[in-house]
Amino acid sequence: MAHLFHVTSVLNRESILAHGLDWTRMGAAPGIAGSSLPEEDGVFLCRDEFEAGFFVQMNNTGGPVEVWAVADIGEEQLITSGSGFCYFPARIPRSQVTLADWRAQEPAPAWVSTPPVMARVSSTMVMPSLFLWLKGWHAPAGRRTCEPQASSPGRADQTGTPAGAIKPGTRPTNR
Repeated sequence: MAHLFHVTSVLNRESILAHGLDWTRMGAAPGIAGSSLPEEDGVFLCRDEFEAGFFVQMNNTGGPVEVWAVADIGEEQLITSGSGFCYFPARIPRSQVTLADWRAQEPAPAWVSTPPVMARVSSTMVMPSLFLWLKGWHAPAGRRTCEPQASSPGRADQTGTPAGAIKPGTRPTNR
């Protein structure tokens, strides 16, 4: 099972080390989006480094943040919130949480604003990672859901009319 990630203020480290991830203990620092109270009854999790990078860049906590690797929770256990982000609807014990070590290892290519890093996701495993911070990057259009990715990449699992499409033979009325 792949690791999920949680992004939070460094001010929450002592609480996480003592209690794991528990939204009812929120208070040492605002949430990543800047909220002073939990937005959901659960712990927001990122499914991959790309999403973790989005939340690190979003950082509205007023200070530095850190990334925690979360083990033994599958994507199918996540719920999509009203904001379109995924959360796990229960506390996550300390035994399932490890502080990820996002240290720079070498110079970045010219098109990357920070270098590739190594992500330490457990005390015994280091996985190479290109945790890229692209200049001018913005969140992708639309909202991702917590449902698993399409079974065949490049092929839609949905039916319907593409956005902005009109029926053949019709003319736009708002010229």
